[in-house]
Amino acid sequence: MKRLFEKLTAIFPAIMVFAVSLSVLTPALNAQAATNGTCGQNLTWEFDSYTGTLTVSGTGEMDKWGAEYQTFSPWNDVRDQIKKVVISEGVTSIGDWAFSNYVEDPNNDLFDGDVADSLKEVVLPTTLTKIGSGAFYCCNSISQINLPHGLEYIGDNSFYFCTGLSPVSIPETVTYIGSSAFYFTSNIDEITIPGSVSTVSAGAFSQLSGLSRVTICDGVGIIDEMAFGGCYNLKSVILPSSISEIKSGAFYYNESLSDVYYAGSEEEWSRVVIGGGNESLDNAVIHFNYVIEKPEPTTTCEPVNNEIQDYDSGGEESVTQNSTSFDNSVDYNRITAFALCGILALLLILIILLVIIFIKKRK
Repeated sequence: MKRLFEKLTAIFPAIMVFAVSLSVLTPALNAQAATNGTCGQNLTWEFDSYTGTLTVSGTGEMDKWGAEYQTFSPWNDVRDQIKKVVISEGVTSIGDWAFSNYVEDPNNDLFDGDVADSLKEVVLPTTLTKIGSGAFYCCNSISQINLPHGLEYIGDNSFYFCTGLSPVSIPETVTYIGSSAFYFTSNIDEITIPGSVSTVSAGAFSQLSGLSRVTICDGVGIIDEMAFGGCYNLKSVILPSSISEIKSGAFYYNESLSDVYYAGSEEEWSRVVIGGGNESLDNAVIHFNYVIEKPEPTTTCEPVNNEIQDYDSGGEESVTQNSTSFDNSVDYNRITAFALCGILALLLILIILLVIIFIKKRK
């Protein structure tokens, strides 16, 4: 009986190591399970917790969320883990407040959800025509986004307070840029508004501290209130002869504005309705009959293949993108889990060997 007790006592450490290994590895292995669901009539979404990538696949429009619809996005529970968003070919819209770094409360209050600003990369398809209101609200870590040719609608507050975003090229297919769409995107240094946009909405490019040059192409008729208000480093503005009204404060507090290049004559300029609060515009030197160079065609995204590939020999999941590459970064979480598994297995084998040696010596 005593010898049996001694043998059990010797084996006890091995049992403990095995139990600890299970407790550590179980969560890691469970984390491989993707979170998924639907986000539109013909759209599905899937979240890979290892890469932090959320992929939306299918065809048609994405659902809308927020106070108006009394609901949150279906990935709201993992939004603090999302590092990359891949919108696959076939998707035509991004829903209101889809990837906002804040949560719009169903009680109509916008509150800080105390969420880590994890989203850094966004891949958009050539089929995209609409970005909904607040879609990327306060996503400060997004540094670059390629707006595809074919995009028509950029909703209110779409890129509000995306302070890391730069540069931004607005496709010539865009017809609407919403209020405060790029408010406080302070890294943007130059912007061109295509002539397909009839009105630059209120506050659309307000408080862009890095903005130094604005080009507004022929076809734009109205610059709304505070459209470029507070852009205190703005130095030059190019305006087309199609401009008929510049509303109150459109160029408010543009203290660095020195030159306005106007495509029309002095007589045509005199007929433009200019509201109050545009002293910066009034004090600048107006250069008449300026020839606006036609902007270079917007770089169009080549058709991309968003089909998720099988795991390769390195265990990495990849998405083929011609215009923007899916990040095939090293999956440190997975490597850590398997390395830990290997170490614990070796320790377990070592302890068993020691126990066997110990028992044999006692005999």
